[in-house]
Amino acid sequence: MNIRRCTKSIITALLAMVLCLTGFLPSSGMQTVRAEEKEAKIWFKDSEDNADSGKATFVSDKGGIVYASVEKFTVGQGYLIEPTEVSFEAGETYADIIEKLLKANGYTYDAQNTGMGFYLAEIDHADSGVLNIPQCISNMSEDAPTNDKHKSNPYKDTQGLGEFSYSNYSGWYYFVNNENPGLGMGGVKARDGDVVRYQFTLYGLGADLGDKPNDQTGGIKALELPNKDSVTKNLALMRQILAKDDKADPEGIYKNVLKIVTNMDSTKEQFAQAEQRVSAWLAEYPQKKAERDRAEKEKAEREKAAKEAALRKKYTPAKTTLRSIKNAGKNKVRLTWKKVSKATGYEIYRSTKKKGTYKKIKTISKNKTVSFVTKLPKKKGTCYFKVRTYRRAEGKVYYGKDSAVKSKKVK
Repeated sequence: MNIRRCTKSIITALLAMVLCLTGFLPSSGMQTVRAEEKEAKIWFKDSEDNADSGKATFVSDKGGIVYASVEKFTVGQGYLIEPTEVSFEAGETYADIIEKLLKANGYTYDAQNTGMGFYLAEIDHADSGVLNIPQCISNMSEDAPTNDKHKSNPYKDTQGLGEFSYSNYSGWYYFVNNENPGLGMGGVKARDGDVVRYQFTLYGLGADLGDKPNDQTGGIKALELPNKDSVTKNLALMRQILAKDDKADPEGIYKNVLKIVTNMDSTKEQFAQAEQRVSAWLAEYPQKKAERDRAEKEKAEREKAAKEAALRKKYTPAKTTLRSIKNAGKNKVRLTWKKVSKATGYEIYRSTKKKGTYKKIKTISKNKTVSFVTKLPKKKGTCYFKVRTYRRAEGKVYYGKDSAVKSKKVK
């Protein structure tokens, strides 16, 4: 028997057992699923559609939204998928959530449906190839991996990240509401409002993620890490806003907070400050958005008014002069006015009172036409006339001032 192959098989089984979190989920027709196609669907349930392992099973009677992230902090590569909202249907599990996340972001992966449940073995193109292992992990023990001392990555061909990447005890973990659920991803149904963090463990089978020590790793002491659920949810909410409002974060708070959150060597004070900045940003955003919208609206109105004023100044024609009103036959008069070079035409107005209401009686559409014959009212009295220039430009009509009023008696 090949000793190396046998040893690797034992380690693989050990990893699958620990990383599935010891949840036994019976299923018929179990097989390894290679998710080469983005449409791949994975369901892992027992015969009663529940996860039975002697531990509490999370259930959901309806769909909702969870806040999720996929993290590579342990190798110093930040987020594979930054915090985001993921919607789910009733009955969907955290195996379905990770599938949705990877599919939406174009990743393929290896997932094993073992006797212990859903096991995410590896994600293609998840490794940038640049290691920056946090000092807190390198200090966990003398055998802990460092930037200079570590295993190779067996997934170089696909730039993958998974079991055995840079360590004998590495792989993909997940936490729901900052707790190890104690079941494989396919055995835990999503609940509205949950925070789920899919994390790559480099050393100690989760000890570097703050999980309790495993007997299989010699009881390596777990790191004491801050609870990042709140900041994960808030970053997801902030990211959703920024996707629709690219002016919402002029100070670059999102990127600066990401640097602190993804750095496992950040101090407690640095993390607390980063967490507070995101919370404050979300609390202040509605008011700041309203103020910015109001300021932008006022600015737009000022610019519009200034533009309209400039156009009026440019296109408003000069005032014409009503030169004469002469008889043009029985009960008729001819109005003559001065031609205005830039006018499109003229409008003729009449009233029976000098300071009364004037009614438009004719629109002259030719610039060269400077006279008009009209009938007078049959009722005796005085008629008052005036002429107004107008000009069509850029889809609008601009009017000059009214000419001086001239009158004509009706006999």
